[in-house]
Amino acid sequence: MKVLTKRAPDTLMVYKGLSFSDYMAFDPPTYNNHLAGIYRELEMLCTVLSPHANIMPPPIAFATFQQDRSGEPLICGSLYPYYPKLSLAAAIGEAVEFEVQIPLHYKAKWCFQLASALHHAHTVDGTWHQDLKTANMLLDNDANVVLIDWEQCGANSFVLAPEANGDYDLTLADMAASALKGDDAPVLYTRYAGPQRRNNYIGAPGWIVFPEWKKQCPKAVELAEVWSLGSVMWQLLEQVALEHLHDIVDVYEEGIKDGVVWTTMTEDIPESWKEVVGACRRKEPDERMRMKDVVGFWRGEAERFVG
Repeated sequence: MKVLTKRAPDTLMVYKGLSFSDYMAFDPPTYNNHLAGIYRELEMLCTVLSPHANIMPPPIAFATFQQDRSGEPLICGSLYPYYPKLSLAAAIGEAVEFEVQIPLHYKAKWCFQLASALHHAHTVDGTWHQDLKTANMLLDNDANVVLIDWEQCGANSFVLAPEANGDYDLTLADMAASALKGDDAPVLYTRYAGPQRRNNYIGAPGWIVFPEWKKQCPKAVELAEVWSLGSVMWQLLEQVALEHLHDIVDVYEEGIKDGVVWTTMTEDIPESWKEVVGACRRKEPDERMRMKDVVGFWRGEAERFVG
Protein backbone atom coordinates (compact mmCIF):
# COMPACT_ATOMS: atom_id res chain seq x y z
CA MET A 1 0.00 0.00 0.00
CA LYS A 2 1.50 3.37 -1.07
CA VAL A 3 1.14 6.13 1.53
CA LEU A 4 2.10 9.73 2.30
CA THR A 5 2.69 11.04 5.81
CA LYS A 6 2.18 14.46 7.40
CA ARG A 7 5.87 14.67 8.31
CA ALA A 8 6.99 13.87 4.76
CA PRO A 9 4.09 14.89 2.49
CA ASP A 10 6.24 14.78 -0.65
CA THR A 11 7.82 11.37 -0.01
CA LEU A 12 5.90 8.35 -1.24
CA MET A 13 6.38 5.30 0.97
CA VAL A 14 5.02 1.77 1.17
CA TYR A 15 3.06 0.53 4.18
CA LYS A 16 3.45 -3.15 4.98
CA GLY A 17 1.39 -4.50 7.82
CA LEU A 18 -2.12 -5.25 9.00
CA SER A 19 -5.14 -2.99 8.77
CA PHE A 20 -8.44 -2.74 10.57
CA SER A 21 -10.10 -4.47 7.61
CA ASP A 22 -7.69 -7.40 8.12
CA TYR A 23 -8.67 -7.50 11.78
CA MET A 24 -12.33 -7.70 10.78
CA ALA A 25 -11.78 -10.23 7.99
CA PHE A 26 -9.48 -12.74 9.73
CA ASP A 27 -10.40 -15.05 12.56
CA PRO A 28 -8.18 -14.52 15.65
CA PRO A 29 -5.72 -17.39 14.93
CA THR A 30 -5.23 -16.26 11.32
CA TYR A 31 -4.79 -12.64 12.35
CA ASN A 32 -2.24 -13.60 15.00
CA ASN A 33 -0.31 -15.74 12.53
CA HIS A 34 -0.06 -12.84 10.09
CA LEU A 35 0.95 -10.52 12.91
CA ALA A 36 3.67 -12.98 13.94
CA GLY A 37 4.96 -12.92 10.36
CA ILE A 38 5.18 -9.12 10.44
CA TYR A 39 7.07 -9.21 13.74
CA ARG A 40 9.40 -11.91 12.42
CA GLU A 41 10.32 -9.80 9.40
CA LEU A 42 10.90 -6.74 11.60
CA GLU A 43 13.19 -8.80 13.81
CA MET A 44 15.08 -9.98 10.74
CA LEU A 45 15.51 -6.50 9.28
CA CYS A 46 16.25 -4.72 12.55
CA THR A 47 18.36 -7.23 14.48
CA VAL A 48 19.39 -10.28 12.43
CA LEU A 49 20.39 -8.98 9.00
CA SER A 50 23.44 -6.75 8.83
CA PRO A 51 23.66 -4.02 6.17
CA HIS A 52 24.05 -5.16 2.56
CA ALA A 53 23.50 -3.14 -0.59
CA ASN A 54 21.00 -5.64 -1.98
CA ILE A 55 19.00 -6.41 1.17
CA MET A 56 16.10 -4.24 2.29
CA PRO A 57 17.29 -2.07 5.21
CA PRO A 58 15.25 -1.62 8.42
CA PRO A 59 11.98 0.29 7.96
CA ILE A 60 11.88 4.07 7.89
CA ALA A 61 9.26 4.11 10.64
CA PHE A 62 6.89 1.84 12.51
CA ALA A 63 3.11 2.09 12.29
CA THR A 64 1.44 1.72 15.68
CA PHE A 65 -2.00 1.75 17.25
CA GLN A 66 -3.29 2.07 20.80
CA GLN A 67 -6.12 0.10 22.29
CA ASP A 68 -7.01 3.18 24.31
CA ARG A 69 -5.49 6.58 25.08
CA SER A 70 -3.51 5.29 28.02
CA GLY A 71 -2.44 2.04 26.39
CA GLU A 72 1.03 1.20 25.18
CA PRO A 73 1.51 1.70 21.39
CA LEU A 74 1.55 -1.63 19.54
CA ILE A 75 3.32 -2.11 16.22
CA CYS A 76 1.00 -3.20 13.41
CA GLY A 77 3.25 -2.50 10.42
CA SER A 78 6.05 -0.36 9.06
CA LEU A 79 6.97 2.10 6.31
CA TYR A 80 9.54 1.41 3.59
CA PRO A 81 10.91 3.37 0.62
CA TYR A 82 8.83 3.28 -2.55
CA TYR A 83 10.73 2.10 -5.60
CA PRO A 84 9.05 3.37 -8.80
CA LYS A 85 10.86 0.78 -10.93
CA LEU A 86 8.89 -1.84 -8.99
CA SER A 87 10.25 -5.41 -9.11
CA LEU A 88 12.23 -7.89 -11.15
CA ALA A 89 8.93 -9.62 -11.85
CA ALA A 90 7.57 -6.38 -13.34
CA ALA A 91 10.70 -5.94 -15.47
CA ILE A 92 10.38 -9.47 -16.84
CA GLY A 93 6.66 -9.06 -17.43
CA GLU A 94 7.23 -5.83 -19.34
CA ALA A 95 9.93 -7.45 -21.49
CA VAL A 96 7.62 -10.34 -22.31
CA GLU A 97 4.73 -8.00 -23.13
CA PHE A 98 6.81 -5.93 -25.56
CA GLU A 99 8.76 -8.96 -26.86
CA VAL A 100 12.19 -7.54 -26.08
CA GLN A 101 15.27 -9.06 -24.50
CA ILE A 102 16.54 -7.66 -21.22
CA PRO A 103 20.20 -6.68 -21.89
CA LEU A 104 22.79 -9.22 -20.78
CA HIS A 105 24.57 -6.75 -18.51
CA TYR A 106 21.38 -6.33 -16.47
CA LYS A 107 20.86 -10.08 -16.22
CA ALA A 108 24.45 -10.62 -15.08
CA LYS A 109 24.22 -7.79 -12.56
CA TRP A 110 20.95 -9.00 -11.09
CA CYS A 111 22.14 -12.60 -10.79
CA PHE A 112 25.28 -11.40 -9.01
CA GLN A 113 23.41 -9.08 -6.66
CA LEU A 114 20.86 -11.72 -5.74
CA ALA A 115 23.55 -14.34 -5.10
CA SER A 116 25.58 -11.82 -3.10
CA ALA A 117 22.61 -10.93 -0.89
CA LEU A 118 21.84 -14.58 -0.17
CA HIS A 119 25.49 -15.44 0.50
CA HIS A 120 25.67 -12.54 2.96
CA ALA A 121 22.52 -13.69 4.78
CA HIS A 122 23.85 -17.25 5.10
CA THR A 123 27.50 -16.66 5.93
CA VAL A 124 27.51 -13.33 7.79
CA ASP A 125 24.12 -13.37 9.50
CA GLY A 126 23.52 -17.11 9.80
CA THR A 127 20.02 -16.99 8.36
CA TRP A 128 18.10 -17.64 5.15
CA HIS A 129 15.37 -16.09 3.00
CA GLN A 130 13.07 -19.04 2.20
CA ASP A 131 10.70 -17.44 -0.32
CA LEU A 132 12.81 -16.40 -3.30
CA LYS A 133 10.78 -15.15 -6.23
CA THR A 134 11.07 -12.30 -8.69
CA ALA A 135 8.21 -10.41 -7.01
CA ASN A 136 10.35 -10.24 -3.85
CA MET A 137 13.20 -8.53 -5.68
CA LEU A 138 12.63 -4.80 -6.04
CA LEU A 139 14.66 -2.54 -8.33
CA ASP A 140 15.93 0.76 -6.96
CA ASN A 141 16.44 3.95 -8.98
CA ASP A 142 19.76 2.61 -10.30
CA ALA A 143 18.20 -0.73 -11.28
CA ASN A 144 19.89 -2.59 -8.43
CA VAL A 145 18.18 -5.55 -6.78
CA VAL A 146 16.75 -5.07 -3.28
CA LEU A 147 15.70 -8.38 -1.72
CA ILE A 148 12.54 -8.03 0.42
CA ASP A 149 9.99 -10.19 2.28
CA TRP A 150 11.97 -11.80 5.08
CA GLU A 151 9.01 -13.17 7.08
CA GLN A 152 10.11 -16.81 6.57
CA CYS A 153 6.44 -17.85 6.68
CA GLY A 154 6.13 -19.92 3.54
CA ALA A 155 7.81 -20.74 0.28
CA ASN A 156 6.97 -20.41 -3.40
CA SER A 157 6.40 -23.97 -4.64
CA PHE A 158 8.16 -23.29 -7.95
CA VAL A 159 11.46 -22.35 -6.31
CA LEU A 160 11.35 -24.53 -3.18
CA ALA A 161 14.06 -27.21 -3.32
CA PRO A 162 12.54 -30.71 -3.66
CA GLU A 163 14.18 -31.97 -0.47
CA ALA A 164 12.83 -29.00 1.53
CA ASN A 165 9.12 -29.65 0.99
CA GLY A 166 8.61 -30.97 4.53
CA ASP A 167 8.82 -34.66 3.63
CA TYR A 168 12.47 -35.11 4.61
CA ASP A 169 14.64 -34.80 7.71
CA LEU A 170 18.39 -34.86 8.06
CA THR A 171 19.81 -38.17 9.27
CA LEU A 172 21.53 -38.59 12.61
CA ALA A 173 24.64 -39.79 10.79
CA ASP A 174 24.62 -36.57 8.78
CA MET A 175 24.50 -34.45 11.91
CA ALA A 176 27.39 -36.39 13.45
CA ALA A 177 29.44 -36.05 10.26
CA SER A 178 28.67 -32.35 10.13
CA ALA A 179 30.00 -31.94 13.66
CA LEU A 180 33.20 -33.83 12.81
CA LYS A 181 33.92 -32.73 9.25
CA GLY A 182 32.17 -29.39 9.19
CA ASP A 183 31.46 -27.94 5.76
CA ASP A 184 32.96 -30.91 3.89
CA ALA A 185 30.48 -33.42 5.29
CA PRO A 186 27.93 -34.83 2.81
CA VAL A 187 24.31 -34.02 3.49
CA LEU A 188 22.09 -37.07 3.97
CA TYR A 189 18.31 -37.13 4.11
CA THR A 190 15.66 -39.55 5.31
CA ARG A 191 11.95 -39.49 4.47
CA TYR A 192 9.81 -38.49 7.44
CA ALA A 193 7.36 -41.24 8.42
CA GLY A 194 5.83 -39.89 11.64
CA PRO A 195 2.49 -38.22 12.37
CA GLN A 196 1.43 -35.09 10.55
CA ARG A 197 3.40 -32.06 11.72
CA ARG A 198 2.93 -28.36 11.23
CA ASN A 199 4.94 -25.28 12.14
CA ASN A 200 3.70 -22.94 9.40
CA TYR A 201 0.15 -21.60 9.30
CA ILE A 202 0.52 -19.11 6.45
CA GLY A 203 0.86 -20.62 3.00
CA ALA A 204 2.78 -23.78 2.21
CA PRO A 205 4.48 -26.05 3.02
CA GLY A 206 2.91 -26.82 6.37
CA TRP A 207 6.26 -27.90 7.81
CA ILE A 208 9.23 -25.56 7.32
CA VAL A 209 12.47 -27.54 7.61
CA PHE A 210 14.93 -24.65 7.65
CA PRO A 211 14.86 -23.71 11.39
CA GLU A 212 15.88 -27.23 12.44
CA TRP A 213 18.24 -27.78 9.53
CA LYS A 214 20.05 -24.52 10.27
CA LYS A 215 20.86 -25.80 13.76
CA GLN A 216 21.69 -29.34 12.64
CA CYS A 217 23.55 -28.74 9.39
CA PRO A 218 23.66 -25.20 7.91
CA LYS A 219 25.02 -26.59 4.66
CA ALA A 220 21.65 -28.28 4.01
CA VAL A 221 19.86 -24.92 4.14
CA GLU A 222 22.44 -23.32 1.87
CA LEU A 223 22.13 -26.08 -0.74
CA ALA A 224 18.34 -25.78 -0.69
CA GLU A 225 18.56 -22.04 -1.33
CA VAL A 226 21.13 -22.60 -4.07
CA TRP A 227 18.45 -24.66 -5.83
CA SER A 228 15.96 -21.81 -5.34
CA LEU A 229 18.53 -19.34 -6.63
CA GLY A 230 19.04 -21.45 -9.74
CA SER A 231 15.29 -21.52 -10.35
CA VAL A 232 15.00 -17.73 -10.10
CA MET A 233 18.05 -17.24 -12.34
CA TRP A 234 16.47 -19.53 -14.93
CA GLN A 235 13.26 -17.50 -14.77
CA LEU A 236 15.27 -14.31 -15.34
CA LEU A 237 17.45 -15.63 -18.16
CA GLU A 238 14.51 -17.35 -19.87
CA GLN A 239 12.28 -14.30 -19.15
CA VAL A 240 9.31 -16.18 -17.73
CA ALA A 241 6.51 -13.96 -16.42
CA LEU A 242 4.97 -14.82 -13.05
CA GLU A 243 1.61 -15.67 -14.55
CA HIS A 244 3.22 -18.30 -16.77
CA LEU A 245 4.95 -20.25 -14.01
CA HIS A 246 1.88 -22.38 -13.29
CA ASP A 247 2.10 -23.74 -16.85
CA ILE A 248 5.59 -25.12 -16.27
CA VAL A 249 5.98 -28.74 -15.27
CA ASP A 250 9.15 -29.11 -13.21
CA VAL A 251 10.56 -32.55 -14.04
CA TYR A 252 13.80 -34.48 -14.00
CA GLU A 253 13.17 -36.75 -16.96
CA GLU A 254 15.60 -38.47 -19.27
CA GLY A 255 16.91 -35.93 -21.74
CA ILE A 256 16.13 -32.93 -19.51
CA LYS A 257 19.40 -32.07 -17.80
CA ASP A 258 19.00 -30.80 -14.24
CA GLY A 259 15.29 -30.21 -14.84
CA VAL A 260 16.10 -27.12 -16.94
CA VAL A 261 14.63 -26.51 -20.39
CA TRP A 262 16.10 -23.70 -22.50
CA THR A 263 14.13 -22.26 -25.41
CA THR A 264 14.94 -19.92 -28.29
CA MET A 265 14.41 -17.05 -25.83
CA THR A 266 17.92 -17.73 -24.53
CA GLU A 267 19.87 -18.00 -27.79
CA ASP A 268 21.96 -14.99 -26.73
CA ILE A 269 22.69 -16.37 -23.25
CA PRO A 270 26.28 -17.64 -22.82
CA GLU A 271 26.52 -21.41 -22.33
CA SER A 272 28.48 -20.90 -19.12
CA TRP A 273 25.48 -19.09 -17.62
CA LYS A 274 23.20 -21.99 -18.47
CA GLU A 275 25.69 -24.44 -16.98
CA VAL A 276 25.75 -22.52 -13.70
CA VAL A 277 21.96 -22.49 -13.52
CA GLY A 278 21.95 -26.24 -14.13
CA ALA A 279 24.64 -26.76 -11.49
CA CYS A 280 22.45 -24.94 -8.97
CA ARG A 281 19.39 -27.05 -9.80
CA ARG A 282 20.91 -30.52 -9.65
CA LYS A 283 18.52 -32.95 -8.03
CA GLU A 284 21.14 -34.29 -5.60
CA PRO A 285 21.88 -31.46 -3.14
CA ASP A 286 25.55 -32.39 -2.64
CA GLU A 287 26.13 -32.09 -6.38
CA ARG A 288 25.02 -28.45 -6.49
CA MET A 289 27.31 -25.45 -6.60
CA ARG A 290 28.14 -23.79 -3.31
CA MET A 291 26.85 -20.29 -2.75
CA LYS A 292 30.32 -18.69 -2.65
CA ASP A 293 31.14 -20.20 -6.04
CA VAL A 294 27.89 -18.87 -7.52
CA VAL A 295 28.77 -15.40 -6.22
CA GLY A 296 32.29 -15.64 -7.63
CA PHE A 297 31.05 -16.65 -11.07
CA TRP A 298 28.47 -13.89 -11.34
CA ARG A 299 30.82 -11.26 -9.98
CA GLY A 300 33.13 -11.98 -12.91
CA GLU A 301 30.27 -11.95 -15.42
CA ALA A 302 28.81 -8.72 -14.05
CA GLU A 303 32.20 -7.04 -14.40
CA ARG A 304 32.64 -8.46 -17.91
CA PHE A 305 29.23 -7.28 -19.10
CA VAL A 306 29.24 -3.81 -17.57
CA GLY A 307 26.78 -1.72 -19.58
